[in-house]
Amino acid sequence: MEQHLIYVRLKPFLRQWVEHAFGRPVRFPARSPENAFLRHVVRLRPKDIRQEADTTDLTPIMLPDQSDRPVRCWNYITGTDKKVLCQMIDDLFTLAWRSDLYPAMSRPGIGEAVRRWCRANGIDIDHEGTVIQRINRWRRECRKNGINLFYKVKNN
Repeated sequence: MEQHLIYVRLKPFLRQWVEHAFGRPVRFPARSPENAFLRHVVRLRPKDIRQEADTTDLTPIMLPDQSDRPVRCWNYITGTDKKVLCQMIDDLFTLAWRSDLYPAMSRPGIGEAVRRWCRANGIDIDHEGTVIQRINRWRRECRKNGINLFYKVKNN
């Protein structure tokens, strides 16, 4: 099977997480929404646009092969489609941590639970704080709408 890759720029913690979950290059499961999206948006590579080069700050993603669109010719997606794919990866990340951390959300010490989750999911210690900040931002936004998802000790 011929392998063709596209490269997207993700935030470092997202790159680490998606490569930990799906390998490098990233190979999404056959029936995943991400693969369905890639099959839908892939185009013939324009003759004046060359294949992207691999660099350490870009995330390589394997394009799914299709019988009616062989990847040797159909291996290009637009910049707009790459942004949508990055958002899909971001959403998948949010679903993953939300699902995994749900039991810890009702107890104090969510920061330590997030740190353990990051370590277990391939995210460097340098980016654990970013993930914690992201979760805290989400928590504050929910609280503005009257939804308290986290344990909060009341002072008597």
